[in-house]
Amino acid sequence: MLEIAYILDKAESEKNGALTVKLQEIERSGFDLRYLPIKIAINTTRWQQLATPKDKDPLRILSLKDVKLDQGYLKIPYSQSIQALKLLAASGKFFFHQKQLICDFFTPVEFYYTVQNKNVTGRLKFLDQDFDLSNCDFICSGS
Repeated sequence: MLEIAYILDKAESEKNGALTVKLQEIERSGFDLRYLPIKIAINTTRWQQLATPKDKDPLRILSLKDVKLDQGYLKIPYSQSIQALKLLAASGKFFFHQKQLICDFFTPVEFYYTVQNKNVTGRLKFLDQDFDLSNCDFICSGS
């Protein structure tokens, strides 16, 4: 079955200065997904044709202030990023580097610095886990 997937694009996000998400056609067979070659950029009409009930929230992204669908990419100002990420995550079809993302917008995350031997390290604390920021694949501005 043909569907749409939402692919977080780090390079385009950094280039555009906005959260950038590629709309990608996929074929689902059971639990397997296959990314289809891009023949033409997905526009609003094609997006609506491929939409499943899981896509009703992501389609609402277009109503957020200053969000654009351009050449198959959603360009989302960072001021709207949390709202958009919530809508994308609700689809269950949100990916980064071909890995499905499961987003938690409710558990508090603490950001802090450590200083050791004149080296400053940014860290994130999430529940009982502690991460060095250099281990994160992608972090962008929020609202």
